[in-house]
This record gives sequence, structure tokens and C-alpha cells, in this order.
Amino acid sequence: IGAFTGLLIGWGKPVPVNPRNFRNGERDDILVSFAGPLSNIAEALRLEPRIAGRTRFVGMQGSVNWGITSNLFLSLVPGARAEWNVVCDVAAARDVFAAPWLEAAITPLDTCARVVLDGARYRRLLSSNDPLLKAVLENYRLWAQTHGGRCNAGAQSSVLFDCVAIHLARTTAWLKMRRMGMRVDAEGFTREDDAARPFNVALEWDDYEAYADDLVSRLGG
Repeated sequence: IGAFTGLLIGWGKPVPVNPRNFRNGERDDILVSFAGPLSNIAEALRLEPRIAGRTRFVGMQGSVNWGITSNLFLSLVPGARAEWNVVCDVAAARDVFAAPWLEAAITPLDTCARVVLDGARYRRLLSSNDPLLKAVLENYRLWAQTHGGRCNAGAQSSVLFDCVAIHLARTTAWLKMRRMGMRVDAEGFTREDDAARPFNVALEWDDYEAYADDLVSRLGG
């Protein structure tokens, strides 16, 4: 892991990395976009702590000013929550948030929980002939059936949290970013702390409508 010789640990399965594709070879930075519990990243840091200093970390974790009541539909409520990806493994999250990353950024629930596609945007997805998108939508329809009618796959998406982490790995366009020290407390809350490791935090949308249009286009709609 320390030499980055072709394998980077991600949540659930290894992700192949070919160092020959790096612009500056072994000296180049590696961008990790992580949407989920941080257990494997914490384990990678335990095995080889030096990887943090060469890595730009982008994650979908935490909650600062807004929480949610459901992941099936738009349900933002004021006030911080102990977010699921953090609560799943609080010890791992605390280690990862404290690591000396080259750069670190997160999209907390404040921004990622806003993303639900409906109306004309969702109809564009439903009418797409892209085979991969059609397969994703069919799997979503089957998944929605297991939630007792609380998720209407014919009219809207569920909350697309992870898409914002991928977007943030590429650009901060349409987001209002704030640099702030962030730590994870013992209960799994992400707390602002001036003494903690600084993160670039996507706290608000500057132009959510533009982002949503871009997302639909990238999904194949």
C-alpha cells in the first residue's frame, strides 16, 4: 500500500490503480473519493500511515447544520445529526478525519442530502435509451418495491448522496465551500473545531439547479 503498486483499498472491494497512468509517476498524488463508512481507509492508514501525505481525500460524511429523517426522499431538517457513514464505525471515522491528508474535503448532509431528481429531470432519465442507465433504473425500481411504497421510482429518485462526492472530487462548481477544522466526537457527530484538521466543507449550494442539470446529462439523460 505504501508504494501504491496497483491496489488501493476501498469500501467493500479493492480498486485497481495503475501508477503508469499518473502524470508524475510515483510522485503524483492519488485522489480518493469515498462515499460510505471509513473502515477500510482507516485500516489502510494503520498499515501504512504515509499514504495520507500523498492523498487528496474527498468524502461523503457528516452533518454540520442540517440532518435528514430518511434516505428515500427529500427530508432535510435543521440541526446536526450523527450521520450514518460516520456512526457505522466511529473509531475509523475519527482516525480518518484526524489523518494528515495532503488535502481533505467533504460533502456533509447539508449539501449531498439535497439531491433528489424529479419532474422533468427524472423524466429525462426514464426516457433515456442508455443501456447502463436503464439497468440502474430497473434495479432502483426493484429496490424501491422493498420499501413499502415510501419510495416512488416512477416519479423521482431516492437521495443521491454519493453523486456529490464524485462531483466534489472533480470540481467545487456550484457549491459554497468553507474551510473549517472538523473532528468526529465519541457519538459520531462531526464537530467544528479550530484545533482540528482543516477540511474544505461543502456547506451550501451556490447553484443547485445548474448542478442537477449537469448530473442528469452525465447520467445519460
